[in-house]
Amino acid sequence: MIPWVLAPVVTVITSYCAIYFGLVPRPIGVTVIWTTPVFLSGWIGTSSIRGGILQLVNVVISIIIWLPFMKALDKFILRMRKKLR
Repeated sequence: MIPWVLAPVVTVITSYCAIYFGLVPRPIGVTVIWTTPVFLSGWIGTSSIRGGILQLVNVVISIIIWLPFMKALDKFILRMRKKLR
């Protein structure tokens, strides 16, 4: 459950700080359909390439948060396979 909660919370805080400190322009109020490709939607929503870069940063942060849990799951699956043999 930790990465399911931690990743969104950290990326929201990162996005808020980026907008607050002026690193990324405020969203311009354009509706972006949720199926729009990830980096394109950031550009459309902020009318700036920095919106897409912020999304890239958030993707990397999420991967860093999820990676230890995925490695632990892999180890658990390998142990279970060995037990079943």
